[in-house]
Amino acid sequence: MKLNSKFLCLLFGVACNLGIFLPKVATARSGHKAHEHGRAALNVAVEDKKVVFEFESPSESIYGFEHEAKTDEQKKTRDAAVQILKESVDKIFIFESKLGCSVTSNSVEPFVTEDDHDDHHKKNSKAKHSGEHSEVHAAYTATCKESPAGSQLQVDLVSLFPKLKSIKVQVVGDKSQGSFKLSKTMNKIKL
Repeated sequence: MKLNSKFLCLLFGVACNLGIFLPKVATARSGHKAHEHGRAALNVAVEDKKVVFEFESPSESIYGFEHEAKTDEQKKTRDAAVQILKESVDKIFIFESKLGCSVTSNSVEPFVTEDDHDDHHKKNSKAKHSGEHSEVHAAYTATCKESPAGSQLQVDLVSLFPKLKSIKVQVVGDKSQGSFKLSKTMNKIKL
């Protein structure tokens, strides 16, 4: 999965302005990162009472296949997964209740190919290559009554999608940054 540096600088505005995230962006953009089934990435930005999430995963880890859904069964599988990503945000991101956080789904892109990812401005891309790798991208925003900085966040993507084995998480905040690896047995991060 490649990271879109323009999006990340928007997402992680504070960190980019301070120069603390740029080395990671440069490293991620320096070459194509391996597309690994069972592994995903989650970028988290915390600013005051707002948290922004960017999730990327190989489609195979979410649906069990990487091509566009063709059969009725594949379409049902895809639609069910997309529904979870769009509508079950309270089961995906679980904040400490005292924070009063509300999470909304900004977007879910169910089938992003490498070509689409390299040039996301290309309209109506219908690239179909045998052996093509595709990804699922999702973006979320949480608004809290109290600042979530320093709190624990439970992320249950791995339990909701059994083919997903681990998630590499990058967290950038007003006062700190961190990196975590989530799995079925480790599903909490510090914001």
